[in-house]
Amino acid sequence: MIPLLLLATMLTGFLYYLWTPKPIYQSASFLPYSKLLTPTSPLQTSTLANQEKKPAKLLPLEQRQNQFWPMVRKAARQHKLDPALVMAVIQVESCFRPNAISPKGAMGLMQITGPTAKHLGLSKPMDPKANIKAGVRYLAELKRRFKNNVVMTLAAYNAGPTKVRSQGKVPDHRETRQYITRVLGKMNEFRTRFQGLAKN
Repeated sequence: MIPLLLLATMLTGFLYYLWTPKPIYQSASFLPYSKLLTPTSPLQTSTLANQEKKPAKLLPLEQRQNQFWPMVRKAARQHKLDPALVMAVIQVESCFRPNAISPKGAMGLMQITGPTAKHLGLSKPMDPKANIKAGVRYLAELKRRFKNNVVMTLAAYNAGPTKVRSQGKVPDHRETRQYITRVLGKMNEFRTRFQGLAKN
């Protein structure tokens, strides 16, 4: 009887061991993938960064203006334009937001449309430097076409050169006239603000 009782007790204990729930993750080889990544793991850090990626915070307006001023000054010099004029165009067009896209599809700082970008060979309209270079080049092209008349140049930049040339004057559109007034006003502000810096 005693051996049978002992055997029964051992068997019961063995069965209890088999059926009792035990921790699954007992070594690194059995840990789930996420548990293997420590907080300092480059892979986990990269994954979390992608999941929590947010749009870059936009700098205050004056800081954005100062940031792009050197690019504007350089491009304006190359095309013999007043840098204050270019700054004013950017201010009115995009408020110095590099990723700005208008309802009509104009892109970047100088709000260059698809056809104009193609004409200028601009492949990266959202790149500030490329956008400024292309926009200044286009503005200079319009200024030559309209015999250095700044008002007509701005009208063409806003309404399109074909329309301005066909009418031989500033189109009688409220938007275009307001655009010209705003740009000229901002141009005077930038001339005062960057006076001296433009010569450096």
